[in-house]
Amino acid sequence: MGDLSSRLDDLFKQFASPVVAVRNDRVVYANAAADTFFSGSVISRHPQDLFRMWPYPDGSAVSETVDGRGCLLTISTLNRSTVVTIEEAEKVNSTVNIPASVMSYLIANANTVRMGLDVIQKKLLGSIDGRTAMYFSAMSQSCCRLQRAADNLSTLAALGDNSYPFCPRPTEIGAFLSDVVSSARDLSRDLGIEISYSPPDKLVSAVCDGDLLEKLVFALLSNSLEHCSAGGHIRVALSDYGDNVVISVDDDGEGMSAQTLSQAFRMSPVTDSLGIPGAHSKLGLPLCSAIASRHGGTVIIESREGEGCSVRVLLKADRPSGLVLRTTPIVRSGQHIPARALVELSSAIKREHYLPFDPEL
Repeated sequence: MGDLSSRLDDLFKQFASPVVAVRNDRVVYANAAADTFFSGSVISRHPQDLFRMWPYPDGSAVSETVDGRGCLLTISTLNRSTVVTIEEAEKVNSTVNIPASVMSYLIANANTVRMGLDVIQKKLLGSIDGRTAMYFSAMSQSCCRLQRAADNLSTLAALGDNSYPFCPRPTEIGAFLSDVVSSARDLSRDLGIEISYSPPDKLVSAVCDGDLLEKLVFALLSNSLEHCSAGGHIRVALSDYGDNVVISVDDDGEGMSAQTLSQAFRMSPVTDSLGIPGAHSKLGLPLCSAIASRHGGTVIIESREGEGCSVRVLLKADRPSGLVLRTTPIVRSGQHIPARALVELSSAIKREHYLPFDPEL
């Protein structure tokens, strides 16, 4: 074991990030940064003393609360040892600290432009040719993309500086999840991508902020839709795991390379040629990480390049008494798709969904 520790030290002693190695359910190595992070040596401790949801799949990326701090973990295997590299999420995404007022301004302007488009569309209804209709459609989708990016950045900033008005309540996750999936399914049908949901055989509830959880699930579905092609399948499921509620999202899309997976929780805004946040803005997974962390939860991503991706979100199933159970947060009107779904999935669905609405139909 001394040989192993020496070899690992040669590799990781200069790392600024904490690194620990586990073999046979014991920590066999920790670099100096890890000893500093955990305020003392962790050699010979059981990994579950350090990582709440241990063990993690090899090659996965994990967003986890470690020693009271939101962290991003990269899991790899070396010489039959599991190596965990730890980065504090706050340091990784420090650029998120954008004034919420700036984001609110952008959101308000995106809403104003889209409402203006709606008014023009209704005024011109019956005299809009196909070319003009597609122009309005593209503009409306671009506004939704801008609103989604600005809203996500605003939420990330507020979660980062603890200014978000966090309102956790007992939520019946099954009905909640069914409603979100139903909205996404309505919008994904034209893409030729199937979204299925496997509900639990019992009521499953957790204490969470419904608005944040809605954004998290939409972000995961949007991410899967972006990486699936026609004929693809996204499977959503809900289950219990000990004291946790587990939301599972599995797809058979293109998956992510090991390099891309290691950067999955890093914020990387990417815009299209017009400067509008596009389908690969890479804000969704960092947002999922921040939301799960705010709930003391965990996000585990396992990717099979060329075959698909699996995501597990684990939330604490605390159920304090005296609070009213909250159910579905999305309000439907007949068969109409909620505007929130159009915004949240705007980077992944077709422009045809933003065509002018004909009240006569």
